[in-house]
Amino acid sequence: VGLKYRHPFCDRESSVVAADYVTLEDGTGLVHTAPGHGAEDYRTGLKEGLETYCPVRDDGTYDDTVPAWLRGKSVWDANKEITEHLRQSGHLYHDHVFTHSYPHDWRSKTPVIFRATEQWFIGVDRATKRDGISLRALALDATGKGAAEGGIDFVPSWGRNRMRGMLESRPDWCISRQRAWGLPIPAFRTEAGEILLTSGTVRAIAKRFREKGSDAWFTDGPAELLAHWNAAADPDAPKGVDISKLVKLYDIFDVWFESGSSWNAVLRERGLGFPADLYLEGSDQHRGWFQLSLLPALGATGKPPFKALVTHGFIVDKDGKKMSKSIGNTIEVEDLLKQVGAEVCRWWVFSVPYEGDIKVDMSFFTTAGESYRKIRNTVRYLLSNLYDYTPSADEAAQLAKTDPNSIDGWALGEFCKLQEAVLASYRGANFRDAQVAIFDFCNATLSSEWFAATKDRLYCDRADGTRRRATQRAMNAVAEGLIRMLAPVLPHTADEAWRALKGADAKSVVFEQHVPITFAGAAGWPAVFAARESAMKALEEAKSQGIENSLDAGLVIPDTDGALKPFAAELADLMGVSRVTLDPAAKLVSVTDLREEPRCERSRKRDGTVRERADGGLLSDRDAEAVGQ
Repeated sequence: VGLKYRHPFCDRESSVVAADYVTLEDGTGLVHTAPGHGAEDYRTGLKEGLETYCPVRDDGTYDDTVPAWLRGKSVWDANKEITEHLRQSGHLYHDHVFTHSYPHDWRSKTPVIFRATEQWFIGVDRATKRDGISLRALALDATGKGAAEGGIDFVPSWGRNRMRGMLESRPDWCISRQRAWGLPIPAFRTEAGEILLTSGTVRAIAKRFREKGSDAWFTDGPAELLAHWNAAADPDAPKGVDISKLVKLYDIFDVWFESGSSWNAVLRERGLGFPADLYLEGSDQHRGWFQLSLLPALGATGKPPFKALVTHGFIVDKDGKKMSKSIGNTIEVEDLLKQVGAEVCRWWVFSVPYEGDIKVDMSFFTTAGESYRKIRNTVRYLLSNLYDYTPSADEAAQLAKTDPNSIDGWALGEFCKLQEAVLASYRGANFRDAQVAIFDFCNATLSSEWFAATKDRLYCDRADGTRRRATQRAMNAVAEGLIRMLAPVLPHTADEAWRALKGADAKSVVFEQHVPITFAGAAGWPAVFAARESAMKALEEAKSQGIENSLDAGLVIPDTDGALKPFAAELADLMGVSRVTLDPAAKLVSVTDLREEPRCERSRKRDGTVRERADGGLLSDRDAEAVGQ
């Protein structure tokens, strides 16, 4: 290190320098360093004070700073000539052609030439004029606290440290590219070689772009582009600038700068509110879109462009392998939509824990389809029992009068618990928890318990009977709330159900806000369901005695402390039997065989009031009243 040597065919003296990325394990331990043609070499050049020499032009040919016999030749064509020149001059000890890894352009599949070029950068360590601290410091501050303190919430929480680590180590941001297409950086070069790019010229060109589109940069001259600019009123304008002598530059913006500015175009420009509640993308975007949206927003407004970031993993096959057409383990989305439908796909997405990579297989969508149909059928059942129900003008007040000891009061209380859990899960982006809660509510609370218990009154009570209307009122409230909760996840299903509930001309439910219901069932319901569980076991055992139909049975249930008495009117329907007797002295649930008693021909119940009516039919008192006898 420190030795001097002369270039074999250029009139130049150079030094041997040290670099920690050069090792004896990989190659000879002595490599050529070209600060103008590689990132590591460039950093070494900065450290050692070497010139950033780049003799390769935009078209891949050598410029006029090289020996005459190389000028204008492609670097690839010149390789053989350089090798032969070194051989002829006696400087080449040995040459050998071998295959090794080298960067290639992903689109053209051709080898890449690294060149040091002048670019536009955003300095992340320079103090901003407004805040007096750097973008890096602003970003670390924003990511170091939650949204409630003016920062950002991360879901999952590990995203915070991941993004902060990337911010701590990130370099300045190169925002320019040299391509034939893209959004131009609106800069000019003056006759004196200065760059003209001020806030005034940018706003003037933005106004021109609003009139003609960004293609105006390529079709209009400087005078037309700057028609809305007053140089005399721009304190940052170069003195004596002559617009007629300006030359347009053709660098374009990095596409990440464009997408990283979407918060301005989508939210601020349209008056939709700023910052956004949520940005959602894959975990790779902590380095990409998330970070490169944060930096422009902090620079322009001093605030993050989002209140929360939700990060998901990537789709892999059922064995956890990356999906690839060459392997044959991909699932075509178009085929999937044809087979199972978009709503089933949405329901499946709703059900998966997304924090890590997500395994997928066609069989998973079959299972999701069965689960989805349970939800759809639950909503259909609710709607089918509201065909003759018209909500009153004071529906909320009437709903609040529901008896908390009734099965409807219990169902409303359970729905309120669901509502609270689902909305909390939505707010926290815990979508799987919300999906499980909704499915369990539909499958157990509604179908297995409330629907089973109220089927008799819905079908057999008088059409305008008090019990039937109370159940319909509760079902209307539950249907409306459930549809609203499903709308973000199953928009088509929810919209179809909403129009069935509210009328064909109703506004789409996806534009509705959730309207919370507040109701609490009686505190004694857990004791009721504990008794129900014992009753179900007793009825199952009674099947061995020939009592196959639960309506052929009565129940005697212990109630030593009177806890079940307030719910007595609901017990028979809740337990699916013809009648229930509460006995303070009983120790165990017992089943009474009612098969010898008359059975109502309408409701199939043997409730002790069944007798022959005027038309010769056997009806209970309730059913006789319902049919007008």
